[in-house]
Formats: sequence, C-alpha cells, structure tokens
Amino acid sequence: MDQLTLHTKSSNRKRIRLYLSFLFILGLGGGVFAEILPENNPNNTIEISNLLIETNLDRLQDPIPEINEVTIPLKRAGQLFLIDAKIDGVEGNLLFDTGASAVTLNINYFRNHLHTKEITGAGINGAVSESGEITVDTLNVDCLRFTKQHVSTANLGHLENSRKVKILGLFGFSLLRNFEIVFMPAMNQLKLIKLDSKGNRLNSEPEETETKIDIDFKNNIVYLEGKINGRRLNFCFDTGAECNVLDNNLSKSILSMVNIKKRSSLKGAGNRTVEILTGDLSELIIGDLKHTDIKVLLTNLSPMSEAYGVSIDGMLGYDFFIDKIITINLRKETFSFSQTSKE
Repeated sequence: MDQLTLHTKSSNRKRIRLYLSFLFILGLGGGVFAEILPENNPNNTIEISNLLIETNLDRLQDPIPEINEVTIPLKRAGQLFLIDAKIDGVEGNLLFDTGASAVTLNINYFRNHLHTKEITGAGINGAVSESGEITVDTLNVDCLRFTKQHVSTANLGHLENSRKVKILGLFGFSLLRNFEIVFMPAMNQLKLIKLDSKGNRLNSEPEETETKIDIDFKNNIVYLEGKINGRRLNFCFDTGAECNVLDNNLSKSILSMVNIKKRSSLKGAGNRTVEILTGDLSELIIGDLKHTDIKVLLTNLSPMSEAYGVSIDGMLGYDFFIDKIITINLRKETFSFSQTSKE
C-alpha cells in the first residue's frame, strides 16, 4: 500500500499528503494502483484507488434551492456505485466514494484547466502520476448544481480501463454536509434531505430504523464503532470499498475470529509485492446488530491511519452495506440502518 508525501510547487511550498486508500474489487480483471495476483486465477483481482487529499477544498452551497428532498439514481460498475455528472461541459460519471475526503477529478478530462497547485509524488512501490488542484465553474451531480468549486485532481485512467466506463472523478460526503443522506444500495438510490442548522429535516420526519449509533465525522470521513470478540474497534465507512477490511496488526484474540481462505500477492505501483489474506470473519457487532460469516481482507492499515489522522482498525465496505438502508446525519453525527434482503 502506497502512502505519498507530496510537495506543491506553489510559493509557500505547502506540504500535502496524498494517500491511495482502499477500493477493493474482487473477481474482476485489471488494476488501478494495485492488483491481487492469485496463483491460479489471473482474473481475480483487488484494485486500490481511493484518494484522500488532506485539504479543505470544497465550498458548501445549496445545490437544489427550490426543493427540500431529492432521490438520485445510482448506476453499477461491478460493486461500485456511479452518479451521472457534468463538469464544465464534460459528461460522465462520478464514483460515489465515501472514503474520499474531497471531490477528486480525473485529470485526463481536465488538463486544460489552470492548476493552482502542481503536486508530484512517489510511493514506496514506484512513481505516481502528477496530481494537483483546479477550480471548476460548474459541477453538476445528477440534479445537484455546484459552482466555483476548488477540487483535487488525480489520474484515474486505470480505474476507467478496468470498469470500461467513463469516470470523471470521486464524490463523497464533502459537499453533502447540509443533507441527511439515505443510501439504498440494493435499490440503486441515494436520497438527500435538507437539514436545518440543528440537523433536523426540513418538512419531513425521519423514518424508523432498526439500529442507530453515534459516529465521528472528521475530514469528511465517517467513523463508527464495532465489536469483534468483545473488543471495541474503530471502522471507517467506505462505499468505494468492495470488501470489508481488517488491520492485520490487531490482537490475536481478534484475528483468531477470521477463518483464512486464501493468501494472495498485492502488487503496487512499482515492482514490490506484499502478501495479503482473505477469509471469513465469524462475528462482527455494529450497534446491536450481529453480523456473521463476513468476508474480510487482512492487510496493514497503519499507513491509512496516518494519512487519515485517525487510528482505524478496519473498513466497512460492500459486503457490510449491500443488505441495508443506511441513513447518515452528518450534523448530528448519527448513523442509522435497517436490514433488507440481500441481492
């Protein structure tokens, strides 16, 4: 896993850290920044591409001034969720990725924009394409409209190639802090409901949910508590992760709950490879709901904790959220969910 320390070429030489966090893609070919190389199945890959830009680039606006609630259709690319977008006249898709702390656009479509900062970096496994920051005049995400947004850029070409779909960038929670977010993955829908200054819905009452827990919302990332074998752990919620992840540095009492199924090699941007493990976690408790026999990947999350500035023990991805309706109120910092049937 690559962590990058990036140096801007602007006059103040401000240091920015770009982290390639985890976007795990199981059972598909291709690679973004890394790929799994199993011994007997060359098409079984895991891709890593989420980006954490440690800057505050986004400006909050009211993107739907005439209405208080909107439901946005989501499209699928494997186990990823895409939203129609049009950015400065360029049409395509944004990946709905709650592991991305800022809007990050694919530099391949925005090379003509003036870069306010030029960023170069290299990871431990090799060089990474140039990245930077630009300002876009209009950022349309389905029916949402934002103007004059300062956004980050990165080369997401590998992600496009593996999915065979046009991806303009990554879109998470950074522009949605004035909404209650209802994520309905099994129905391919994302509902946004406007909030008042106290975090209450405008003109509607919240739905009943089975489980409600408190979260920490830091740098536009959601963190929540889970328990394994009686131990409290800190997880981040990531719609761009196609499997759940546990840190391989956790105690033996926790790791003993994982039934290892496969050992694979992780190849990064350079030629170096590391071993990762995949298996089934016998039990995970989130709130008062017990999950059993959950697919997980074990790898070192220490670099990710450093990049986020928050110590994390794991990530909750596709296998966690696909059978739920999840409601997140970023103002009140609450995370609610109800169980639905799996696909």
